[in-house]
Amino acid sequence: MTHSKRHEHPKPSGKERPFVILMPMADAIVYATAKQYQAQIITLDADFQDFPGAQVLLP
Repeated sequence: MTHSKRHEHPKPSGKERPFVILMPMADAIVYATAKQYQAQIITLDADFQDFPGAQVLLP
């Protein structure tokens, strides 16, 4: 039986903090797509107000 080569993960230095946002699935898809294409999100949805790069238009 052969073993595949194991990938070693770099050890965290303690300086990095994960960027985590809890959001509905549809919002996550919109946000991920905008990041992928370096697009700005302009929306009336107040759920995006804390997202970096999103502009929320409040009525």
